[in-house]
Amino acid sequence: MKTTPMSLAALLVSLAACVTTSSPPPEELANELITTLDEGKTDEARERFERVEHDAEYRDKIYPVLFGAARRRYLEGNGAGAAVLLRFLHEGYPDAVAVREALVYSMFLERASVEHPDPALTVELEQLLAEMRATEGPLPVWVDLIEAQQGIDRGDTEGARAAYERFVASWDRRPGDPVLEVYVDDIGRYLTTGTESESRR
Repeated sequence: MKTTPMSLAALLVSLAACVTTSSPPPEELANELITTLDEGKTDEARERFERVEHDAEYRDKIYPVLFGAARRRYLEGNGAGAAVLLRFLHEGYPDAVAVREALVYSMFLERASVEHPDPALTVELEQLLAEMRATEGPLPVWVDLIEAQQGIDRGDTEGARAAYERFVASWDRRPGDPVLEVYVDDIGRYLTTGTESESRR
């Protein structure tokens, strides 16, 4: 079939549109997603990821960039910033155990940094803990410590004490996190005396 000048022009416009809406290389897109998430544009980041989420190369290369950035933030003491990236990763890679565990731990540290719990954070932690309990295989020992804090936040002192005792009985001092060690002592003191230490205030 002969192509008319008008149909050729339409074809070129269509091709140009495809070029302008195509996604950048995986690593570049991953860094753009980080910037977009930090700007609070979660929906936009999600839409951009959805364009490539079925492409194995993109999925394989985006994951380590975001996870690595979250890990750096955690090591720098920016638990909230790490959680932003990990929440996004957990949604995009729901079967990634490492992401779920890192997200729960980051949120736990976020909770540890304030005197009064954020109700939304408490609910999110409950949901993630339920997901972890539903999976097969051993769980990190600090899950019991988080459940102790959750029990305190709910006003369930007996449940919190039982979870704390399970944690202490099996804790091998890992991860070697000074913040975690202070928090362990803090929760133990609270469950014993009913008062929080100044480190939480």
